[in-house]
Amino acid sequence: MKNILSVIVLLLVLIFSTLLILWVYFGGFSSVRIKESWVGKEIFIYEDLVGDYTQYGIVNDRLFQELSHNHLVETTKGIAVFYEDPQRVPEHELKSRVGRILPKDIKEEVLKQLAGKYKIASLAEGKYLTAEFPYKGRLSQVVGIIRVQSKIWKYCKRHNLKKLPIIEIYDQKAKTIYYRVKMQ
Repeated sequence: MKNILSVIVLLLVLIFSTLLILWVYFGGFSSVRIKESWVGKEIFIYEDLVGDYTQYGIVNDRLFQELSHNHLVETTKGIAVFYEDPQRVPEHELKSRVGRILPKDIKEEVLKQLAGKYKIASLAEGKYLTAEFPYKGRLSQVVGIIRVQSKIWKYCKRHNLKKLPIIEIYDQKAKTIYYRVKMQ
């Protein structure tokens, strides 16, 4: 009986230690600062999604592969625009846009070619609530939802701002997730 209890305690300590290490590595204790920033226009290709927000990774990866292999366009930034609060809207009704931000120096003829195959939109230039979070892999996105989105939503509530849509930009080159909410 004593050996079984020791094994259980050891397993619990190992599990807790592993979770703590993962939490730290993926940014769980990183500071989060919400600020108001002026952001320039960015053009992106996208697909509209309806349903579970966890689908965005698959679509984002596919669009990255298609752009880099078929169109010779290198993108280092993924984007997701989430329109609904998953705690208030049923999963099958959640709406989002998922895509890739195009390089600022993209040629007009390449943009026209992409417009024939993909939906294209732009993030409007303007004032946004912004926050940054370290990007060290997919788990950083989960930790960021817990750490950053809740702070953004509290800020919006305190300052009587709309909290949605929330924009997440995953910059692989800078190893940063940028969060934005357009200010009215």
